[in-house]
Amino acid sequence: MTKSDYERLAHDMVSRIEIVNSLDSARPNILQVRVDGRHAVLKMGIADSLCKELSVLERTVDSKHTPVLFDSFKTDGHIGILREFIEGKCLEFGERLNPEQYSSLRESVRYLHAEGIYGLDIYPGNILMTPEGRPRLFDFNTCDVCIRDSSSRYRMSWDWELINILRGDN
Repeated sequence: MTKSDYERLAHDMVSRIEIVNSLDSARPNILQVRVDGRHAVLKMGIADSLCKELSVLERTVDSKHTPVLFDSFKTDGHIGILREFIEGKCLEFGERLNPEQYSSLRESVRYLHAEGIYGLDIYPGNILMTPEGRPRLFDFNTCDVCIRDSSSRYRMSWDWELINILRGDN
C-alpha cells in the first residue's frame, strides 16, 4: 500500500483524526496524528502482522514501560493501533546506556516478562529515550505473548543477552 492508501485508511478508521506527519518515510503505515487534541501514533497494517503488538499493548497498562494504547480498529483485514506518542529519540547503534538508564531498561524487561511477554526485539531502534533520559520499549511485532512454560526460559535469557549489549560499563 502507498502512503496515500494508508492516509485514506486512517481517515476511514477514525473520522476525527488529523494527520500531523509520517514518522518514517520508509514505513508510510506509521503516522503521527492528533486525535481529540492529543498527539498519538497510528500504526496500520495487515491484521496478521499487528496482532502481537496489539496484544502486548492491551496487556501492558503500565505506561512507565510501554506506550499507552488509546484505541484499535479493524477494517477489511487491516488493523489500526492508536497509541501514545512519546517525545524522544531512538537509541543509535553503538550508543550505550548509563547505569541508571540500564537499570530502568532491566525493570521494563522484568515487567514485560511478568506479563508473559518474551522474545522481545530489543535493539537500539526499538528503544526510545525520553527527554528525561528514560528508555521506553515499543514495536512488539516479533515478541511472544504466552504463559510461562519450559521454553520461556530460553526466550527470557535471549532478552537479557540483548540488553546486556547496551550496558555502558562493558
